[in-house]
Amino acid sequence: MGIFADNLVWRLGSGENVNFWNDHWMPGVHHLIDFVQPEVFPNMLEERVCDYVSDRRWDLNRIAVVLGDDWIPVFRSTKTPEPEIGEDILAWLLTLDGAFSIKSACSLYLSPSDNSKAELFSKIWKLEAPQRLRTFCWLVANEVLLTNEIRVKRNMTQDGSCVSCGEAIESMLHVIRDCRVARQTWMSIDARLRFGNFFNTPLLPWLLENLSSQSLFKGVQWPLLFVCIMNALWLRRNKVIFDSDEAVAENSIHFLAFRLAKDYSMAHLELAQSRKKVCNFIERQIKWKPPDHPFIKLNSDGSVLDGGRAACGGILRDSDGRFIACFSVNLNGGTVTTTELLGILLGLELALNIGCSHLIIEADSLVAVKLCLQKEIDLHATRSLVLAIRNRCSRLTSWNIHHQFREANTCADRLAHFGHSLPSGCHIFFNLSSCISLAFHADSIGIALPRVVSI
Repeated sequence: MGIFADNLVWRLGSGENVNFWNDHWMPGVHHLIDFVQPEVFPNMLEERVCDYVSDRRWDLNRIAVVLGDDWIPVFRSTKTPEPEIGEDILAWLLTLDGAFSIKSACSLYLSPSDNSKAELFSKIWKLEAPQRLRTFCWLVANEVLLTNEIRVKRNMTQDGSCVSCGEAIESMLHVIRDCRVARQTWMSIDARLRFGNFFNTPLLPWLLENLSSQSLFKGVQWPLLFVCIMNALWLRRNKVIFDSDEAVAENSIHFLAFRLAKDYSMAHLELAQSRKKVCNFIERQIKWKPPDHPFIKLNSDGSVLDGGRAACGGILRDSDGRFIACFSVNLNGGTVTTTELLGILLGLELALNIGCSHLIIEADSLVAVKLCLQKEIDLHATRSLVLAIRNRCSRLTSWNIHHQFREANTCADRLAHFGHSLPSGCHIFFNLSSCISLAFHADSIGIALPRVVSI
């Protein structure tokens, strides 16, 4: 249960059901109790996340006492819980959408050798080859083809020797590599194989190494040719047993395998070209446009520098393009997506505080915009932010949010970068900030910037 529980994380809603100290709810931190500064008293162990929120803000003074001042920037960049955005929900860490899956759970219990085998299977199923060759390669990796070695174990024969050379027990690796016939075939393809570890590596590492190769042999990808040769050797072995008159001559196996690999390669190339999407590009002039009356437009943006330092900013303008207010926020830390979402949320709160009822929201992060419009968000890592944004939007009479190119979001971009130079926290300006004066003037007179877009 321990390894399972370690991969569960709480997505905050109200914060009433999540233990502040012992539950995993803070991104990147399993248990805050491991970082407590003074001694934890028994009565503190029952504290909930919502107990550290005062007037919809983190109680930073209290947090600094129990965790230290270094944690204040972390909490400033973390969304506070709110009763309005619903219940707290458990999510699964090992999937992108937070939904539990058997596949991800099983991966927890795999040994390193199992993981390497999983990598091999991934190479097999991604091989650019016909499905029958991928299936054959999978059977080889699992050593389930009926070689004489396996047939002896199943009491299907008493002779486990190789039918081609008669010199050794016929294992899977012997048929496709170590048999005299197989060795001659590989050397006919490339005599240089004798100098490396090609003929000395165990089966699974041997398969993985060759299927991972990026090299070409006479215009054919080596992994494809490699599988074709193995398949040709196995087919010939079967012909020798069941229909010896039709068996390919030993000195012709490599030629047949190469010809098949070449044909498969050409067919795959033609298929890829026929499916290739033809994109046309055009240069467009992109500029900021004022909203229709009576709407106010919010442009927001986020900025994350090397080292994880994060900031966001935004600007509000009316239907005549006149400045209303702007803000810059030094978040100290955060991911790109959470920073973009925080910019939208803080811009919404500013708009509501000045009495806005009709709002257009523009952001140059397509991911953030899609998250705001996505129906199923409960298990996503940004759940609390997205639900808070929707809660603020519900207080508006009319609103809309859409993606905008960076060229029409210049003022917000400047304000986000300006936030890095400010002290921690949110800074609101009701006079035009000097950091955006030129960009604001360019937007006001309708200056457009070129951008190449697909059509």
